[in-house]
Amino acid sequence: MVTIVNDKSLGYTLGATDYMTKPIERERLLALMEKYRPIPDTSIETGPPLILTVDDDADMRDMLRRTLEKEGWRVNEADNGQAGLERVEAQRPDVILLDLMMPKMDGFDFVAALRQEETGRSIPIVVVTAKEITPVERQRLNSHVEKILQKGAFSREQLLAEVRDLVTTSLRQR
Repeated sequence: MVTIVNDKSLGYTLGATDYMTKPIERERLLALMEKYRPIPDTSIETGPPLILTVDDDADMRDMLRRTLEKEGWRVNEADNGQAGLERVEAQRPDVILLDLMMPKMDGFDFVAALRQEETGRSIPIVVVTAKEITPVERQRLNSHVEKILQKGAFSREQLLAEVRDLVTTSLRQR
């Protein structure tokens, strides 16, 4: 949002992702444009990077989908680990955002099953959970996931930065 009004909270309430007051500093504008530039299409055939969200909370999936699509990414959704594995098999995502506590197949079993498949070994996973992770659970996830984010403890910008970094890394490794 660019405005002459110096009320950032109002701007953010209205849905702005960032805020600048006039007169605009060229360097700040360019930095913001770079910060929010969508990742370019990987190819004409595949389109923008694909993110898979695996979470039994429909509201959380919806929020993640809207946030990611606004940045130019494609999003697939699954409401449990088993459905997530089926989505991966149907169309390999560039990054997976995964909840741990779900019915049918939880996030721990999803990670274990995914990492046993050749196509699933290199897909970056970000755990997004409300669960307090015990040392034993953290050990189970160690070296199998790239990041663990506590629901409610990260900003939209932090989530986007994590996903952007992992997508870039994932695309370079292909």
